Order: sequence, then C-alpha cells, then structure tokens
Amino acid sequence: MGVRIDIRAAGAERIQAALDKLAARLTAMRGPLEEIGAALEASTALRFEDQSGPDGIAWAPLSSVSRARGREGGVILSDTGRLGDSMTRRADDRQVEVGTNVIYAGTHQFGAARGAFGATAGGGPIPWGDIPARPFIGISAAAEAEIVAILDDWAQRQTAEALS
Repeated sequence: MGVRIDIRAAGAERIQAALDKLAARLTAMRGPLEEIGAALEASTALRFEDQSGPDGIAWAPLSSVSRARGREGGVILSDTGRLGDSMTRRADDRQVEVGTNVIYAGTHQFGAARGAFGATAGGGPIPWGDIPARPFIGISAAAEAEIVAILDDWAQRQTAEALS
C-alpha cells in the first residue's frame, strides 16, 4: 500500500509552499507509526489477559490432558509468560511491524494438527495432540478505531503546522 500526494497551486506561491511543506510532513510517518505500533502491542498484551483473539472470540480452553498435567494453571498461553512478554514493535517512516521471535508463536496463532511437525525419535507425533488456533496478533475493532484516531490527530497537527 502506498500514498501519493501531488497538489499544485499555480500562481499561488504561498499556498504552494504550504502544500509542499505539508506533503513533506505526510511522507515522514515514523511518529504516528510508532504510536500505532505501541497501540497494537498494548492490545496484544490485553489478549493474554482477556484470553481472546482480535475478533473478540474466546480462545479454545485447555485440553483435559493439559489441565491434568497442571499446565499453565488454567491460564492459556501464559505458562512462563515468555510469549506475551516477547511482543515487540518496529517502525520507520513507511511501515510498522508488531510481532514476536518466539519460535512456537505461529503454532499458537494458527494452530497445528497432531503430528503436523513430524515425529519424535521414538515415533511419537509432534505435537502430541491437536493445538487449536488461539490468535493473539491482529487488529481488533477497538485497535482499528484507535489507529484511525492516531492518524486523524496526526494529520490535523501536520496540516496546522504546515499552514502556520
């Protein structure tokens, strides 16, 4: 996705100077993208508390086997806290990324069928059972509204500064 702004005001040098100043500001978006990244990182952290995905649907409960093993004390995806604590963001003038480098994150985000990753040396399936998808990364309706508000506020500030 790209944005192109090309406005010309022939014969109106002061207006053209303001438009050029505004166009330069609108292409340097690191500030709002940092804000958006922070908002997405915060909304992702809340999912580990709410135990639901970006769509608001509750995560599948722990299996009876996981509960019998005392896994996670009944709190989903929070056994050690590593996954939730690993969320990071990176922004530049053109994009923002929010994610994690935890190797098993994709398995929890998208789920995995029993044996999807092969077998152990002893022939047991990896994973040993089906793992339901429990999406934690994504944009909820509330996050979408916050992103729009961040961009709207930023554009209004840039416009006011360019015209002053």
